[in-house]
Amino acid sequence: MEIKCVQIILLYQNEILVLEEKTMNKTKIALPIGIINPGEGYLQASIRNCYEKTGIIVTQKDLTKEFDVYTLQKNDVITRVKPLVFRLFDKQLPTIMDDKISRIYYMTINQFKEKCKYNKELNQIEESIKFLN
Repeated sequence: MEIKCVQIILLYQNEILVLEEKTMNKTKIALPIGIINPGEGYLQASIRNCYEKTGIIVTQKDLTKEFDVYTLQKNDVITRVKPLVFRLFDKQLPTIMDDKISRIYYMTINQFKEKCKYNKELNQIEESIKFLN
């Protein structure tokens, strides 16, 4: 089985928007991610998923960078993920729109780097910051 997703990286000044999700007795920090519907492009899927997960509205003008698709595999499920970076010029307050999410908030990029356990995400954040500067 194959799933196509978008990963949304929302940057506001020196902060990044993160989600806390509860999974089996522990909480993990994650970036917003969502499935691409049939007939939907990456940008359209990102805009929709961003709103559905966080209540934050992004537009095409906020898109600053796209990364190549990467693949995750767990058992017989292959997930293809397309990360897109959006730069917010106004700090929108997030709203929890998904019952799997326990908290949504901005943290500094340095805090995110300290807590993030995935090299792929760390590299994307580093490259996004360089690109924006």
